[in-house]
Amino acid sequence: MSAATTSPMPTQIPWRLSRSHEVKQGFLLTGLTLLGVVGGFVAGAYELPWLQNSLWGLAFLAGGVPSAIKALRSLLQERKLDVDLLMVVAALGAASVGQAGDGAILLFLFSLSNALQSWAMNRTRRAIEALMTLHPEGANVLCRMAESYGSRWMPYCQATSWWCARVSALPPTALCWKATPT
Repeated sequence: MSAATTSPMPTQIPWRLSRSHEVKQGFLLTGLTLLGVVGGFVAGAYELPWLQNSLWGLAFLAGGVPSAIKALRSLLQERKLDVDLLMVVAALGAASVGQAGDGAILLFLFSLSNALQSWAMNRTRRAIEALMTLHPEGANVLCRMAESYGSRWMPYCQATSWWCARVSALPPTALCWKATPT
């Protein structure tokens, strides 16, 4: 193959999260939730309850509202109770008994897990799409010729009248014999 016919592989930056808006939004909201959690505990250490409650409110909004929206859609449209509803109710329950910090931590962890799941699913989807584009145009076929076997390259379009059993994947090799009509 000449240098003019080969296409260069795209360079991948390992630290790049994704091009998906959903993933970027998930990590942004997770960061805001973490900011609210850490800031709330720091404000509590400096005995600033108004700032502490405001920062925990930020954590509840950033970490809880997207999950609450998904939970309500699932509940109203599909009539299903899901983990999003469970987490939002647990965080609100923690806040109602005076443990808003614990509820904010719960929402941070849940928000982080959702963002990481979206990121992993997008990477998996892209990897599968890339694999689907890599398909060989034929195979090395071991054909029975009289009492011995010979090998030849056969495009897949010509192999339709042959019965084949795959011998190896790389390079694509198959043991084939001519199908005879009965």
